[in-house]
Amino acid sequence: MKRIVTALLAIFICTFASAKVKARFNVEWGAGSPINEWHMYHYLSEEGMIIVDDDESFTSSLIAMNTIGAGVDIGRHFSLLLCTGYAGLKKGDRFIPLTLRAYWLPRGTEVGGLVTFLEGGSGFHTDKVGEMPSIARIGAGYRLQLNKRCGIDFTLSVRYSKDNPAIIDSSTGEIVPEERVLKSEERMWAPMLTIAVNF
Repeated sequence: MKRIVTALLAIFICTFASAKVKARFNVEWGAGSPINEWHMYHYLSEEGMIIVDDDESFTSSLIAMNTIGAGVDIGRHFSLLLCTGYAGLKKGDRFIPLTLRAYWLPRGTEVGGLVTFLEGGSGFHTDKVGEMPSIARIGAGYRLQLNKRCGIDFTLSVRYSKDNPAIIDSSTGEIVPEERVLKSEERMWAPMLTIAVNF
């Protein structure tokens, strides 16, 4: 994941340095709910037996996100922003995202209308040390342009996340020590409804 973060920063810096651009800033608030969760937990029990817990479930829990972004408008239709903030991954699990977000607006970045975006990156858990979750998001919506520079985006998106959480031993209820973990992987899909101010 560190390579992903480094690559995002490199792309952003190179774009800013090489293109004829205008500064762009973004503040976004939103909420959503993970609706599909798939996990693969493989570990050794205290007796040395291999425990396999693979499952897929449909869930519903409210999560929120608050992010800020800084970047550039490239030409009339394209914006590139580096974003961070504070967001929920799932119920009781929060993280600080670090993503690169690319906007495409058919009518132009300074005109209201359809807005689409792609976003990808990683993040840092706020309450635990370990693997950094990977996240990706795709969405579309409408930009209400207030003046030449300022607009409000109303968007609906789908976020995909992949994480390597701690495993709870099904027989003891305790966290499985790292040396007994063979595989820990969790994937989730979550629709998100957001509002963002761009200026």
